Amino acid sequence: MPTESDFLHAARLFEEASDEVSATPNLIAGSFGPDVLTGGQLAMEVDLFVTRVENECAADAVELAELATLCRERAAVVAAYAEAMNHFTSRSLSHSYAYDRWLGDLRDWEQSPETHDHPGRRPTPPSRPNRPAAWVEI
Repeated sequence: MPTESDFLHAARLFEEASDEVSATPNLIAGSFGPDVLTGGQLAMEVDLFVTRVENECAADAVELAELATLCRERAAVVAAYAEAMNHFTSRSLSHSYAYDRWLGDLRDWEQSPETHDHPGRRPTPPSRPNRPAAWVEI
């Protein structure tokens, strides 16, 4: 499963690929401009080819940029889940200490209720964060 850093790395790679694909038509057009071929069937076919390549590269660049955005969104989901789990772990540790203290107070009260106050309600454990999508890993 990809981690946050894996998603961010993939996003950078998709962005770089999008930039490269966007630049490709300029390289082709520069090589087959009007100064290289003039008139005739071949010039017309090359112009159609260059136009098709420009359109396909533009579409591919958009798709790659969308994949980069998706990767960044998923990285944010992974980061939020990691933060929620860190908070849960910290609260679980605090709960563990509070529960041990409460249990000791309860035992003291059970042994001599006349000299000890009732410890009150048992501490409530924290709720574990809902697991996000299966692709989330921390």
